[in-house]
Amino acid sequence: MQGRAGGTAPDTSFERSVPAREDALAGLLDAVESFAAAAGLPPLVANRLLLVVEELAVNTVTHGTCGEPPATGFHIRLRLAPDGVSVEAEDDGREFDPTRPVAPLPDQPLAARAPGGAGLHIIGRVATDLAYRRLPGRNRLTCLVPLPG
Repeated sequence: MQGRAGGTAPDTSFERSVPAREDALAGLLDAVESFAAAAGLPPLVANRLLLVVEELAVNTVTHGTCGEPPATGFHIRLRLAPDGVSVEAEDDGREFDPTRPVAPLPDQPLAARAPGGAGLHIIGRVATDLAYRRLPGRNRLTCLVPLPG
């Protein structure tokens, strides 16, 4: 990975907490995009990282705030690793393990499918090492967005 202009070392980590509200997501994603650029991530990896973070945050806002207890916040930690970007996402909503097997997506056009499930399927295609852990009052998902090759 290349450093920033002027030869300074790239940012190696990023951490942010936001309320579990839709209006907080744009700022979060802008900050992740800035981290990816400052870290010199290849465009493919940066796009995949944004996709993973967006899907996890949107799931918290869309589904986590409806449960008991409702999610009130979303926390993300990103760290550059030799083989990619490690992602650790946490929320304080009801227990939900996104690594549990889900039914395969039907062979239907997207418009004909029932909502839900596609985002987790996509995360599984662009990230590796997905692991879930329930902590006291928190969900934690970790994964790796790998570098190509």
